[in-house]
Amino acid sequence: MTEKNNDWQMTRRGYNFYEVLSAFQKAIRRGDGKLAGYWALELYDSGFETHVWNRLRIIACEDVAEPITREIEALKQSHDFVNKGKKKGEPNKPGRLMVAKATLLLAAATKSRDADHLICLVYEDNTIAAETLLADLEAAKGDAKKEIPGYALDMHTVRGRKMGRNNRNEFLKAEHHALKPRVPGIFDEELGLK
Repeated sequence: MTEKNNDWQMTRRGYNFYEVLSAFQKAIRRGDGKLAGYWALELYDSGFETHVWNRLRIIACEDVAEPITREIEALKQSHDFVNKGKKKGEPNKPGRLMVAKATLLLAAATKSRDADHLICLVYEDNTIAAETLLADLEAAKGDAKKEIPGYALDMHTVRGRKMGRNNRNEFLKAEHHALKPRVPGIFDEELGLK
């Protein structure tokens, strides 16, 4: 894999954009609405609102078992309506509420990664690694700047790849185990969960 230097894209509090995007999705997978909301608003307030909405749509398809895409699209339409005429990056845009609501809905939703597993395990015919890597999520408290959690540094980030976290099968299995709440999936046997 070609190494990309993405360190130049930083959020307003000095985070690497790609690491925050990863932490955002993984907090939703783990059902942590508070931390997911922190990362969502960090991205949004840093001028990455298009990326936030794109990621919310991806999460609705990739990580959530419930048919929730209509709710996310309705919130996006409401966001666009209340922000009509507002400048990108304007502080306290009313659309932040819709981002927060979409984030909380996805964090509370029942999870399943079957769509992603279908692509990776069936179509691309990969085998499942025997070992599972689970990262512990440390509770971040107060208004202090949050740390990028270790589980966010994976094969999708520069630091994660430098740490040797390149095994997609281990990634798939670890992220599946991290879903909260989780329903049984049709690929549980292939992931060694039956």
